[in-house]
Amino acid sequence: MVWCFVVGLYLVFAAAGVLTRDFGYYFDDKLHVEALRVTFESGVPLPRYYHYPSVSYIVSMLASLPSLAAHGFDGVAYAGELSAALEREMVPAPRVLLDARALFSALSHLAMFWAALLAWRLSASRLAAISAALILALSFEFHYHSRIWSPDALMAQFVLLSVLCAQRYSVNARPRDLISAAAAAGLAAGTKFPGAMALTAVGVAVLGLEFGAPGKELGLRALGRVARICLLSFAMMLTVFLATTPGILLDYDLAHEHIAMELRHYRGEGSAGAHAPYAVAAGWDNLQRQLAYLTVQALSYSKISAGLLFTLALLGAGWLVRRDRFQAAVLFSLPLLYVAYFSYQRMMVVRNFAVMLPFLAIAAGIGVHGLHAVIRTRALRISALFVVAAALCWNAVFLVRADLSILKRRSLDMPTALAEFVASTSKPLFLAPNARDLIAGRAPGLMSEGKIVVDPREAEHALVLPSDLAQLMKRPGFSKLDLRANWPGIYEPLPEGPWEVNYSYYPTWRGDVRPLRITTEYYRVLAGEQ
Repeated sequence: MVWCFVVGLYLVFAAAGVLTRDFGYYFDDKLHVEALRVTFESGVPLPRYYHYPSVSYIVSMLASLPSLAAHGFDGVAYAGELSAALEREMVPAPRVLLDARALFSALSHLAMFWAALLAWRLSASRLAAISAALILALSFEFHYHSRIWSPDALMAQFVLLSVLCAQRYSVNARPRDLISAAAAAGLAAGTKFPGAMALTAVGVAVLGLEFGAPGKELGLRALGRVARICLLSFAMMLTVFLATTPGILLDYDLAHEHIAMELRHYRGEGSAGAHAPYAVAAGWDNLQRQLAYLTVQALSYSKISAGLLFTLALLGAGWLVRRDRFQAAVLFSLPLLYVAYFSYQRMMVVRNFAVMLPFLAIAAGIGVHGLHAVIRTRALRISALFVVAAALCWNAVFLVRADLSILKRRSLDMPTALAEFVASTSKPLFLAPNARDLIAGRAPGLMSEGKIVVDPREAEHALVLPSDLAQLMKRPGFSKLDLRANWPGIYEPLPEGPWEVNYSYYPTWRGDVRPLRITTEYYRVLAGEQ
């Protein structure tokens, strides 16, 4: 029954990925299309792009097969179509873009199976397994990152598979599980370079088996055996990585240049400083923004629901540590290392933390089981589960609304919708120039009715469009660091706009027109009035 539920859940979200794949613009779309164009034009199966390793490129090639078949498998003719798509700025979206998004979503959501299996194996609870899969599936952050043509959610799926195999190895010490864990880590590293950290769980499992069991002593023979096993695991990971990203060797100079550029980028060196507002200070500033994201945003767009689910994750982690510290170390060693590593970077883009979401969901699922087991009073147990169910229902309703906003994005009359919203507000609003122009003529009496003010100091909130933010960024003396990101709730999208992304973490996102509500104090900072 548990696995029927997870399969049904997977099919629902795979279908949602297909239905909402045409959500508009994303930063990396043109990069992937250009890699495909180069391949089909030259006939050489190398992407010539190594800011990411090449598993995403392989998946993109698979996604291009239907379009290629429509051209009679004539690669040169298909390259011409891709060139035309690039010249027109991907509008309308070429078929390969939509197919790739659907395929990335379907593959990324496999993480629901691995999350359910891990929660079940660690707790022997069907409730934990169902809860883990459901919590992950209903996370808005995982939902929209999974359908993006980008490697992060896909890497999360491979990382979780590696940890699952490592956990199996920690229980039965079967070589096939060790090899599977290392191979999955190789796929994770081949999807995005930090995925190589998945091998951490393998190392913890090996060390725990060799030195954690009662009666086992530290000696040269044991150390030699551990070294051999670790070398074997690393060799397997490296083999899979090189098999999926052969350009590291065959295109060495270009790959070295691109990887060095990414390292400088995340360290904030050279031109990377221009990547504000995603620039942060390494150390505490980065860490506290990560913690804010993971605690009150990662598992729900609602801060209350996210905080509740994160509290459940803490309860689940505590329950697991008390029950089996070794298994807890296998599960949580990678997330802890991952957070520590990214804390020392000077750039923060939250798609890098898609890998954290399945681990939070597993811990929260175990927390639901622990809560159910600890509470003895039936009425209190039902009440606690009702609160958790209410949080998940809120997430489900929000996801439905968000996906519907994408489905109707082309038919929405934004000027009328925005004018109606302003008319319905109880407090006056300041409208930035483009937002004001958008509703001009639709509601001429709004200013006389006191709904709109001309001075931002006379209102608590301002309505802006992304184009307003872009214009403010062009004013003399503007610092890109003034454009804030990576804090929840800075930009509040209104129901009239599309919700394909969490704008507070992607304020440079280009796409459909959408009204955003910000504080007038923040608007005045952007406008240089403070």
